[in-house]
Amino acid sequence: MYIPFETLVEQLGRSIQEAQGHLEREAAESFFRCFETVNDSSGSCEVPLTRRLKLPAGDGMELKSVDVPVAALLRHQAMGLDSVTVRVPIKTQLRAEDNVLLVEACPAAGEDGAESPGEAEFTFKAAPPAEGIARLDLNVQKVL
Repeated sequence: MYIPFETLVEQLGRSIQEAQGHLEREAAESFFRCFETVNDSSGSCEVPLTRRLKLPAGDGMELKSVDVPVAALLRHQAMGLDSVTVRVPIKTQLRAEDNVLLVEACPAAGEDGAESPGEAEFTFKAAPPAEGIARLDLNVQKVL
């Protein structure tokens, strides 16, 4: 089934955007799993989960207990789709009445002995992270 080339680009772009959004949401959820919600007189807030470690202190071999926030031990940079290249084997045709380029996905060359008449390649590049998230991550690292 042939579709306008513009529709193919829109659908690919939307799919990449949705994948990026899913990765970002998962990164935020992963980060907040390092905290627990506590209620006090001022309301509820997130408190870092900690692990008690015994570490050598000073020149001696004496071990001292230290409560280390779990968030400080983990990497906070989310996995992201900085650049994604998509190759789609296609057939093309021009709709004469309005000069619209139509495309149809077809099997890749070599699949089922088919020969692909053409291929479209798209590269999607990510924008920098949202300013608020970047600043929050920087300030959390400073505090920890």
